[in-house]
Amino acid sequence: MLFYKAGIRATGMEDIAKAVGISKPSLYHYFPNKDQLIEEAYKFFSARCRADYMLAWEECGDNYKKKLLILFDKTKLSLNDPDFYGCPFLNASAEITDKKSPVRKVSHAHYKFVVNHLTEFAQHAKLKQPEIVGQKVAALILSGYAAWLVTGSKDSVTNARQTAEIIIREYT
Repeated sequence: MLFYKAGIRATGMEDIAKAVGISKPSLYHYFPNKDQLIEEAYKFFSARCRADYMLAWEECGDNYKKKLLILFDKTKLSLNDPDFYGCPFLNASAEITDKKSPVRKVSHAHYKFVVNHLTEFAQHAKLKQPEIVGQKVAALILSGYAAWLVTGSKDSVTNARQTAEIIIREYT
């Protein structure tokens, strides 16, 4: 996704049309403006990520504490991919600061999806204050992405995971 690699503002409609092999007027036929295309692109990306998360969570079976931590492991693996540029929703939200923009709304909905599932896993793991655990673990996932983005250190995700393990023990 061009928006993910180059950034939303740096990617023009002409770049997108060229990448998908259609004319710019044809692209405008399907998407009347760039904002609508951005929104649809991020909705699609969110759906793909959600499906990946669901598969990872299913692989954990009934081990709910593992479900709380598996996204750190998946993120750490992603750091080795040359086409990995961090969390697309964090990146988009940092670039588009208008909280009412469609991409910010999609990013927020994506984050809530993660928080809701983590909260559910904390409940099933019988942790105290599962809502707080879900919020804290989700925030740590984002912090791992952000620290990696700023420092380039792969240890950032490991450190965030270790902190999540401490939180899980604290709320057990």
